[in-house]
Amino acid sequence: MATFDEFLSLDLRVGTVISATPLDGAIKPAYRMEIDFGPELGVKRSSGQYTVNYRPAEMTGGEVFTPKTFKDLAPIYEGLLDELAAQYVIGYIPEENPTPGEHRLRVDVNRPGAKARHRRGYRVAPPEKDGK
Repeated sequence: MATFDEFLSLDLRVGTVISATPLDGAIKPAYRMEIDFGPELGVKRSSGQYTVNYRPAEMTGGEVFTPKTFKDLAPIYEGLLDELAAQYVIGYIPEENPTPGEHRLRVDVNRPGAKARHRRGYRVAPPEKDGK
């Protein structure tokens, strides 16, 4: 674990995704993102293959952590582990033989200050035909 002085010497940058649009011409579906790193660094562009789990509107507002070097990754992972330690994970198993297609999930939280982050749904593939 990094000491406080070591942490201060790291060049960690945290930005906020301000836009995400489909990346035309990508070999695999991807989003082009604009990330605001504040007045010192400004808005930077990046891309990622997040199209299976996220829609552009779900990408905006999220935080992006970017280290300058690989040695800067340790504090980022430690911060993520601290955040994960304060979370609950709830699993969902659909009924047997669910109908193929898109299925929406809704999670309601009845506790002041608590926030639920979850996938918006899941997809069931149609059964494979014999011989394929």
